[in-house]
Amino acid sequence: MFHALPVSLPEGDPFPNEATPGELLAITHALFVASALSETLALAGSPAREIVVEAACTFSGPVQARKLSAIDLRVSGRVPGLDSTAFGEAAAAARLHALRSGGAQEDLPGELRTELAASA
Repeated sequence: MFHALPVSLPEGDPFPNEATPGELLAITHALFVASALSETLALAGSPAREIVVEAACTFSGPVQARKLSAIDLRVSGRVPGLDSTAFGEAAAAARLHALRSGGAQEDLPGELRTELAASA
């Protein structure tokens, strides 16, 4: 259950214990990616044991005209029977799905790093 969350629009460093819109957007985007990746892998017959998505949003411009300029992702997981290439391809497809679902442009810049850990 979520409760009220203080939000700030800082020009510089964020205020302590207050989320910024970029942090909230990053959390939302990470959830979209994790969900899409999990479903894609399960439908392909390789359900994940673990998926971890870290996201960072970059904005440009002054506060009044701030624009989302990039979403960087680090996606790691444990998926039995899957190789790193297939995991990277599935993560890239999940990123595109998340951008569409979140209303962002599909060509929005951002780095995608993936890491497939050995499944025990």
